[in-house]
Amino acid sequence: MPRKPLPLISDLRHWREQNGYSQSDAVKTLNNHGIPVTPDSLENWESGRRNPHAAVALALADFLRQLHKKSSHQS
Repeated sequence: MPRKPLPLISDLRHWREQNGYSQSDAVKTLNNHGIPVTPDSLENWESGRRNPHAAVALALADFLRQLHKKSSHQS
């Protein structure tokens, strides 16, 4: 049964939607940053069906933290 997505995944979805990215676009961007994500995985995470493995979750958190740092330096 689907659960509420992790806060990390909610943040990832917010980033995706703020940038006008489809799930496919987001997967490509994450893969280009060395984060192994498949379209099915992202869909499952966002729907709350599954959570990312710990190593991927850490990489996603670091990716989002780096984006936040860049945006706060540009403000």
